[in-house]
Amino acid sequence: MKKKLKISTLIIFAAAFLCMLSFCNLAYSQVTLSISKKFGERTKVAVAPFTGNTYKSKQVSSLLQKNLEFSGFFQMVPNQSFVVDQQTQDIKKGFIDFKGWQALTAEILIKGNTIISGNTLKIEYEVFSPSDQKRIFGKGYQSNANEVQYIVNTITDDILKHLTGNPPIFSKKIAFTTDYYKTKTIVVSDIACKKRTRLFNEKTLSITPCWFTGEDKLAYVSYRKRNPAIYIIDLKTGKNSTAIHLPGLNVSPNISPDGRFIAFTASKDGNPEIYVKDLKTNHLLRVTNHRAVEGDPTISPDGRSVAFVSNRYGTPQIFIQKGNEKPQRITYDGRYNTSPVWNPKGDMIAYASMKNGRFNIYVYDFKERVSFPIVESRGNDENPDWAADGRHLIYQSDRFGRSNIYAVDIFTRQEIQITKDFGKCENPSWQK
Repeated sequence: MKKKLKISTLIIFAAAFLCMLSFCNLAYSQVTLSISKKFGERTKVAVAPFTGNTYKSKQVSSLLQKNLEFSGFFQMVPNQSFVVDQQTQDIKKGFIDFKGWQALTAEILIKGNTIISGNTLKIEYEVFSPSDQKRIFGKGYQSNANEVQYIVNTITDDILKHLTGNPPIFSKKIAFTTDYYKTKTIVVSDIACKKRTRLFNEKTLSITPCWFTGEDKLAYVSYRKRNPAIYIIDLKTGKNSTAIHLPGLNVSPNISPDGRFIAFTASKDGNPEIYVKDLKTNHLLRVTNHRAVEGDPTISPDGRSVAFVSNRYGTPQIFIQKGNEKPQRITYDGRYNTSPVWNPKGDMIAYASMKNGRFNIYVYDFKERVSFPIVESRGNDENPDWAADGRHLIYQSDRFGRSNIYAVDIFTRQEIQITKDFGKCENPSWQK
């Protein structure tokens, strides 16, 4: 479980930091900087070396830079040695030389300090606009000294929310399936896979987790009742309940954004079909009725449509069912398209498409009515899921042999590897 942090909004830095820098001549009014540049015009950021504990400060500065760059909105100023020099000059002068930072092309400046007391780590930071010569905002966090990554992830989300308005992604959890414990089971971790929690100690297979939006709650599939059934676990209370246990197959759970409906694949009437259950009233709706095999449902953000996979025309392709209308086919390229997932904004669907004998990650754009590749590695890239910002995807890839979890920015195509040496990792889900 994620540990709550003690948060304190900083009006001024700690006394130790005040000795280093004097900000008395600056305008400290809280200002909001809106970053709305088009793709390709990323904002240049200077992350000044954090002061305080040398080892932790270097760690914080490095992790923060990596996170900001992966966000897709920022890039570091070109020469980091100049950043170090400018920070040294600020310390000598006793104030922030904004003109010096402007000369380094920095549009955003981040300064901070780390303090270790026993096993407690305090990280304080402030964000400035060099062109306006103003402080934008600042905060402080306190937690266990071993939780640097988690605190930095939280700080990154603070910065993204304040400057771009985007929802948090770095401090959100991920869930995935691994065979690390000799049987396939579900693990919940942070985005860096540093803090990991195994949900079940039983030998029964538990797979395909799916988060409820805004909650510490997961739907998943388990074989503990012989035939696969769908369960819901509340991570805060530990309560584990059966959601779907119909005769035959019950797989591929997907939760609506409001948490009321669950879409899934069931074979209770013979062949696999798509169903939606109202978790409040228990009403069950059959969405598809075709002799073809249909599965992998995903509910649209507005709750009015369900995208799914069907082989009704020979090969597995992606369709959209809206109300009682005729299903709309949206994929034509690729002989095997599967695992669709609607992005939170409702304007794209990510999916896995087989071409040239392997799966790659594609995105269908509703506005342009076209699909385009996002990840094309030398292995199989499968089972994508969106982050809350509708810009980043998490997915599995076996490009180096054993399957691991990766994340990618769909615009910059920058990737990061999340899991390593943790068994065969599959079916990731990103908390929203």
